[in-house]
Amino acid sequence: MFDLKTGIKELFRGTSRTVASHEPLHLTQQTLLALRHQAKLLASQKPRQVRSAQSGGYLSRFRGRGTEFDEVRPYLPGDDTRDIDWRVSARTGRTYTKLFREERECPLLISLDLRRPMHFGSRVTFKSFQAIQAVTLLAWLGEHRGDRIGLSLFNEAHHHELRPKRGQKAVLQLINLMLSNQMAVTDKGKKCSLESQLLRLQVISKAGSRLYIVSDFHDLDTLTTQRLRSLARHNEVVCLFIYDPLESQLPEQGCYTVSDGQQRLTLSGNATLANAFHQRFEQRQQALQALAKSQVIKLVTIATDDALFDKLRGFAR
Repeated sequence: MFDLKTGIKELFRGTSRTVASHEPLHLTQQTLLALRHQAKLLASQKPRQVRSAQSGGYLSRFRGRGTEFDEVRPYLPGDDTRDIDWRVSARTGRTYTKLFREERECPLLISLDLRRPMHFGSRVTFKSFQAIQAVTLLAWLGEHRGDRIGLSLFNEAHHHELRPKRGQKAVLQLINLMLSNQMAVTDKGKKCSLESQLLRLQVISKAGSRLYIVSDFHDLDTLTTQRLRSLARHNEVVCLFIYDPLESQLPEQGCYTVSDGQQRLTLSGNATLANAFHQRFEQRQQALQALAKSQVIKLVTIATDDALFDKLRGFAR
Protein backbone atom coordinates (compact mmCIF):
# COMPACT_ATOMS: atom_id res chain seq x y z
CA MET A 1 0.00 0.00 0.00
CA PHE A 2 1.03 3.61 -0.42
CA ASP A 3 3.26 4.75 2.46
CA LEU A 4 1.52 7.84 3.79
CA LYS A 5 4.37 8.88 6.03
CA THR A 6 7.02 8.92 3.33
CA GLY A 7 4.85 9.90 0.38
CA ILE A 8 2.20 12.39 1.38
CA LYS A 9 4.35 14.21 3.93
CA GLU A 10 6.50 15.37 1.03
CA LEU A 11 3.51 17.39 -0.15
CA PHE A 12 1.72 18.33 3.06
CA ARG A 13 2.44 19.18 6.64
CA GLY A 14 0.27 17.65 9.32
CA THR A 15 -0.05 15.41 12.34
CA SER A 16 -0.86 11.70 12.47
CA ARG A 17 -2.50 9.27 14.83
CA THR A 18 -2.97 5.50 14.69
CA VAL A 19 -6.47 4.16 14.17
CA ALA A 20 -7.95 0.70 14.20
CA SER A 21 -6.84 -1.56 11.36
CA HIS A 22 -9.34 -2.25 8.60
CA GLU A 23 -9.50 -5.05 6.08
CA PRO A 24 -7.69 -3.71 2.95
CA LEU A 25 -9.54 -3.35 -0.28
CA HIS A 26 -8.67 -5.91 -2.93
CA LEU A 27 -9.73 -7.16 -6.33
CA THR A 28 -11.23 -10.62 -6.65
CA GLN A 29 -10.98 -13.23 -9.35
CA GLN A 30 -14.72 -12.97 -9.90
CA THR A 31 -14.41 -9.25 -10.68
CA LEU A 32 -11.71 -9.84 -13.29
CA LEU A 33 -13.47 -12.83 -14.86
CA ALA A 34 -16.58 -10.68 -15.34
CA LEU A 35 -14.61 -8.30 -17.58
CA ARG A 36 -14.68 -10.95 -20.30
CA HIS A 37 -18.18 -9.82 -21.28
CA GLN A 38 -16.99 -6.24 -21.86
CA ALA A 39 -14.07 -7.56 -23.91
CA LYS A 40 -16.48 -9.32 -26.29
CA LEU A 41 -18.03 -5.94 -27.11
CA LEU A 42 -14.61 -4.44 -27.79
CA ALA A 43 -13.62 -7.44 -29.92
CA SER A 44 -16.36 -6.74 -32.46
CA GLN A 45 -14.40 -3.78 -33.79
CA LYS A 46 -12.08 -3.75 -36.81
CA PRO A 47 -8.65 -5.47 -36.50
CA ARG A 48 -5.36 -3.61 -36.76
CA GLN A 49 -2.48 -3.68 -39.20
CA VAL A 50 0.65 -5.37 -37.84
CA ARG A 51 4.23 -6.08 -38.79
CA SER A 52 4.76 -9.65 -37.59
CA ALA A 53 5.93 -12.28 -40.07
CA GLN A 54 3.83 -15.12 -38.64
CA SER A 55 0.33 -15.97 -39.83
CA GLY A 56 -2.55 -14.99 -37.61
CA GLY A 57 -5.79 -13.03 -37.37
CA TYR A 58 -4.68 -9.44 -38.13
CA LEU A 59 -4.36 -7.62 -41.45
CA SER A 60 -0.76 -6.89 -42.46
CA ARG A 61 0.59 -4.15 -44.70
CA PHE A 62 1.59 -6.75 -47.27
CA ARG A 63 -0.67 -7.87 -50.10
CA GLY A 64 -0.64 -11.54 -51.02
CA ARG A 65 -2.77 -14.66 -51.37
CA GLY A 66 -4.48 -14.35 -48.01
CA THR A 67 -8.10 -14.82 -46.97
CA GLU A 68 -9.01 -11.14 -46.59
CA PHE A 69 -10.22 -9.40 -49.77
CA ASP A 70 -8.77 -5.91 -50.19
CA GLU A 71 -9.68 -4.42 -53.60
CA VAL A 72 -9.76 -4.96 -57.36
CA ARG A 73 -7.54 -3.38 -59.99
CA PRO A 74 -7.09 -3.77 -63.77
CA TYR A 75 -5.43 -7.03 -64.77
CA LEU A 76 -1.71 -6.76 -65.62
CA PRO A 77 0.49 -9.25 -67.49
CA GLY A 78 1.85 -11.76 -64.99
CA ASP A 79 -1.11 -11.61 -62.60
CA ASP A 80 -2.51 -14.97 -61.49
CA THR A 81 -5.53 -15.75 -63.65
CA ARG A 82 -7.15 -17.47 -60.65
CA ASP A 83 -7.59 -14.03 -59.09
CA ILE A 84 -9.58 -12.52 -61.98
CA ASP A 85 -12.82 -10.98 -60.78
CA TRP A 86 -15.19 -12.20 -63.50
CA ARG A 87 -18.19 -10.29 -62.22
CA VAL A 88 -16.46 -6.91 -62.27
CA SER A 89 -14.81 -7.77 -65.61
CA ALA A 90 -18.17 -8.66 -67.18
CA ARG A 91 -19.80 -5.50 -65.82
CA THR A 92 -17.07 -3.12 -66.99
CA GLY A 93 -15.95 -4.88 -70.15
CA ARG A 94 -12.36 -4.80 -68.90
CA THR A 95 -10.43 -7.53 -67.09
CA TYR A 96 -9.94 -6.93 -63.36
CA THR A 97 -8.06 -8.96 -60.77
CA LYS A 98 -8.65 -9.32 -57.04
CA LEU A 99 -6.11 -8.26 -54.42
CA PHE A 100 -5.95 -9.78 -50.95
CA ARG A 101 -4.21 -8.98 -47.71
CA GLU A 102 -2.31 -11.58 -45.79
CA GLU A 103 -3.29 -12.26 -42.21
CA ARG A 104 -0.49 -11.93 -39.68
CA GLU A 105 -0.15 -12.79 -36.01
CA CYS A 106 0.15 -9.99 -33.46
CA PRO A 107 1.54 -11.25 -30.11
CA LEU A 108 0.24 -9.24 -27.18
CA LEU A 109 2.70 -8.35 -24.38
CA ILE A 110 1.55 -6.24 -21.44
CA SER A 111 3.87 -4.48 -18.99
CA LEU A 112 2.23 -3.77 -15.62
CA ASP A 113 3.74 -1.35 -13.10
CA LEU A 114 2.86 -2.25 -9.48
CA ARG A 115 5.47 -0.15 -7.69
CA ARG A 116 4.58 1.79 -4.54
CA PRO A 117 3.30 4.99 -6.24
CA MET A 118 0.67 2.88 -8.01
CA HIS A 119 -0.88 1.92 -4.66
CA PHE A 120 -2.66 5.22 -4.24
CA GLY A 121 -6.16 6.47 -4.89
CA SER A 122 -8.44 9.29 -3.80
CA ARG A 123 -11.49 8.51 -5.97
CA VAL A 124 -13.28 5.23 -6.66
CA THR A 125 -10.20 2.95 -6.64
CA PHE A 126 -6.42 2.74 -6.45
CA LYS A 127 -4.26 3.34 -9.52
CA SER A 128 -2.98 -0.23 -9.19
CA PHE A 129 -6.51 -1.67 -9.19
CA GLN A 130 -7.52 0.40 -12.20
CA ALA A 131 -4.36 -0.79 -13.97
CA ILE A 132 -5.04 -4.46 -13.16
CA GLN A 133 -8.57 -4.20 -14.48
CA ALA A 134 -7.34 -2.50 -17.66
CA VAL A 135 -4.78 -5.29 -18.20
CA THR A 136 -7.48 -7.92 -17.66
CA LEU A 137 -9.81 -6.29 -20.15
CA LEU A 138 -7.02 -6.14 -22.75
CA ALA A 139 -6.12 -9.77 -22.09
CA TRP A 140 -9.70 -10.96 -22.56
CA LEU A 141 -9.86 -8.90 -25.75
CA GLY A 142 -6.73 -10.61 -27.02
CA GLU A 143 -8.05 -14.05 -26.05
CA HIS A 144 -11.27 -13.44 -27.96
CA ARG A 145 -9.25 -12.52 -31.06
CA GLY A 146 -6.97 -15.54 -30.78
CA ASP A 147 -3.82 -13.63 -29.79
CA ARG A 148 -0.90 -15.01 -27.84
CA ILE A 149 -0.95 -13.06 -24.54
CA GLY A 150 1.98 -12.39 -22.20
CA LEU A 151 2.59 -10.30 -19.09
CA SER A 152 5.63 -8.60 -17.58
CA LEU A 153 4.74 -7.48 -14.06
CA PHE A 154 7.20 -5.57 -11.89
CA ASN A 155 7.50 -3.78 -8.58
CA GLU A 156 10.51 -2.41 -6.68
CA ALA A 157 11.96 -5.81 -5.90
CA HIS A 158 10.78 -8.35 -8.44
CA HIS A 159 9.96 -9.06 -12.08
CA HIS A 160 7.35 -11.67 -12.95
CA GLU A 161 6.91 -12.76 -16.55
CA LEU A 162 4.46 -14.91 -18.44
CA ARG A 163 5.53 -15.57 -22.00
CA PRO A 164 2.82 -15.06 -24.65
CA LYS A 165 0.44 -18.01 -24.98
CA ARG A 166 -2.99 -18.53 -26.46
CA GLY A 167 -6.25 -19.44 -24.85
CA GLN A 168 -8.33 -18.90 -21.77
CA LYS A 169 -5.75 -20.68 -19.61
CA ALA A 170 -3.19 -18.00 -20.46
CA VAL A 171 -5.58 -15.26 -19.31
CA LEU A 172 -6.34 -17.12 -16.07
CA GLN A 173 -2.61 -17.43 -15.33
CA LEU A 174 -2.23 -13.71 -15.96
CA ILE A 175 -5.13 -12.90 -13.63
CA ASN A 176 -3.79 -15.11 -10.84
CA LEU A 177 -0.34 -13.54 -11.10
CA MET A 178 -1.77 -10.04 -10.81
CA LEU A 179 -4.03 -10.96 -7.90
CA SER A 180 -1.15 -12.53 -5.99
CA ASN A 181 0.88 -9.32 -6.38
CA GLN A 182 -1.83 -6.67 -6.04
CA MET A 183 -1.02 -5.97 -2.38
CA ALA A 184 2.62 -7.09 -2.38
CA VAL A 185 4.84 -5.32 0.14
CA THR A 186 8.31 -4.83 -1.28
CA ASP A 187 11.73 -4.12 0.16
CA LYS A 188 12.13 -0.35 0.38
CA GLY A 189 15.85 -0.72 -0.18
CA LYS A 190 15.38 -2.06 -3.70
CA LYS A 191 14.29 -0.07 -6.69
CA CYS A 192 13.27 -0.93 -10.22
CA SER A 193 12.93 1.96 -12.65
CA LEU A 194 10.60 2.21 -15.62
CA GLU A 195 13.65 2.60 -17.85
CA SER A 196 15.05 -0.76 -16.72
CA GLN A 197 11.65 -2.36 -17.36
CA LEU A 198 11.54 -0.99 -20.90
CA LEU A 199 15.03 -2.32 -21.50
CA ARG A 200 13.79 -5.71 -20.34
CA LEU A 201 10.89 -5.49 -22.80
CA GLN A 202 13.36 -4.90 -25.62
CA VAL A 203 14.96 -8.24 -24.76
CA ILE A 204 11.84 -10.39 -24.33
CA SER A 205 9.54 -8.91 -27.00
CA LYS A 206 9.61 -10.05 -30.62
CA ALA A 207 9.37 -7.69 -33.57
CA GLY A 208 5.79 -7.13 -34.64
CA SER A 209 4.37 -7.43 -31.13
CA ARG A 210 1.75 -5.14 -29.67
CA LEU A 211 3.09 -3.75 -26.39
CA TYR A 212 0.84 -2.24 -23.75
CA ILE A 213 2.76 -0.32 -21.08
CA VAL A 214 0.51 0.30 -18.07
CA SER A 215 1.99 2.70 -15.53
CA ASP A 216 1.72 6.10 -13.88
CA PHE A 217 5.07 6.98 -15.52
CA HIS A 218 6.12 8.83 -12.37
CA ASP A 219 9.82 8.40 -13.23
CA LEU A 220 9.55 9.26 -16.93
CA ASP A 221 12.77 10.91 -18.09
CA THR A 222 14.88 11.40 -21.21
CA LEU A 223 16.35 7.90 -21.15
CA THR A 224 12.91 6.35 -20.64
CA THR A 225 11.62 8.32 -23.62
CA GLN A 226 14.48 6.97 -25.73
CA ARG A 227 13.57 3.42 -24.71
CA LEU A 228 9.98 4.00 -25.79
CA ARG A 229 11.16 5.24 -29.18
CA SER A 230 13.39 2.21 -29.57
CA LEU A 231 10.55 -0.19 -28.75
CA ALA A 232 8.24 1.57 -31.20
CA ARG A 233 10.62 1.04 -34.13
CA HIS A 234 9.67 -2.62 -34.40
CA ASN A 235 6.47 -2.88 -32.37
CA GLU A 236 3.16 -1.17 -31.88
CA VAL A 237 3.44 0.56 -28.50
CA VAL A 238 0.41 1.70 -26.53
CA CYS A 239 0.94 3.54 -23.24
CA LEU A 240 -1.86 3.48 -20.67
CA PHE A 241 -1.16 6.44 -18.41
CA ILE A 242 -2.88 5.72 -15.08
CA TYR A 243 -3.33 8.61 -12.67
CA ASP A 244 -5.43 9.81 -9.78
CA PRO A 245 -7.25 13.16 -10.05
CA LEU A 246 -5.55 14.28 -6.85
CA GLU A 247 -2.20 14.05 -8.67
CA SER A 248 -3.42 16.33 -11.41
CA GLN A 249 -4.80 18.99 -9.10
CA LEU A 250 -4.23 18.97 -5.36
CA PRO A 251 -7.06 20.38 -3.22
CA GLU A 252 -7.30 23.93 -2.04
CA GLN A 253 -5.64 24.84 1.25
CA GLY A 254 -7.43 23.39 4.23
CA CYS A 255 -7.49 20.35 6.50
CA TYR A 256 -8.00 16.90 4.95
CA THR A 257 -8.04 13.39 6.35
CA VAL A 258 -6.52 10.43 4.48
CA SER A 259 -5.89 6.83 5.46
CA ASP A 260 -4.16 3.64 4.27
CA GLY A 261 -6.48 1.43 6.32
CA GLN A 262 -4.14 1.39 9.33
CA GLN A 263 -3.18 5.00 9.92
CA ARG A 264 -4.99 8.26 9.46
CA LEU A 265 -3.38 11.60 8.72
CA THR A 266 -4.93 15.03 9.09
CA LEU A 267 -3.23 17.22 6.51
CA SER A 268 -3.03 20.93 5.90
CA GLY A 269 -2.28 22.00 2.33
CA ASN A 270 0.87 23.82 1.30
CA ALA A 271 0.26 25.99 -1.78
CA THR A 272 3.89 26.11 -2.90
CA LEU A 273 4.34 22.35 -2.86
CA ALA A 274 0.93 21.84 -4.44
CA ASN A 275 1.87 24.04 -7.40
CA ALA A 276 5.21 22.27 -7.83
CA PHE A 277 3.46 18.89 -7.73
CA HIS A 278 0.98 19.99 -10.37
CA GLN A 279 3.79 21.20 -12.64
CA ARG A 280 5.57 17.84 -12.40
CA PHE A 281 2.36 16.06 -13.37
CA GLU A 282 1.85 18.37 -16.35
CA GLN A 283 5.41 17.85 -17.56
CA ARG A 284 4.99 14.09 -17.43
CA GLN A 285 1.71 14.19 -19.31
CA GLN A 286 3.02 16.60 -21.93
CA ALA A 287 6.06 14.39 -22.59
CA LEU A 288 3.78 11.42 -23.32
CA GLN A 289 1.47 13.55 -25.45
CA ALA A 290 4.45 14.75 -27.49
CA LEU A 291 5.39 11.13 -28.25
CA ALA A 292 1.82 10.38 -29.25
CA LYS A 293 1.65 13.42 -31.56
CA SER A 294 4.86 12.30 -33.28
CA GLN A 295 3.18 8.90 -33.80
CA VAL A 296 5.87 7.09 -31.81
CA ILE A 297 3.29 5.64 -29.43
CA LYS A 298 -0.44 5.55 -28.89
CA LEU A 299 -1.54 7.12 -25.63
CA VAL A 300 -4.57 6.37 -23.48
CA THR A 301 -5.00 8.50 -20.35
CA ILE A 302 -7.03 6.80 -17.62
CA ALA A 303 -7.99 8.30 -14.25
CA THR A 304 -9.00 6.19 -11.27
CA ASP A 305 -12.60 7.38 -11.64
CA ASP A 306 -12.85 6.75 -15.39
CA ALA A 307 -14.98 4.02 -16.97
CA LEU A 308 -12.47 1.63 -18.53
CA PHE A 309 -14.74 0.41 -21.31
CA ASP A 310 -15.28 3.93 -22.61
CA LYS A 311 -11.56 4.70 -22.45
CA LEU A 312 -10.47 1.57 -24.30
CA ARG A 313 -13.28 1.48 -26.85
CA GLY A 314 -11.79 4.23 -29.01
CA PHE A 315 -8.43 2.59 -29.72
CA ALA A 316 -9.15 -1.16 -29.51
CA ARG A 317 -10.09 -1.40 -33.20
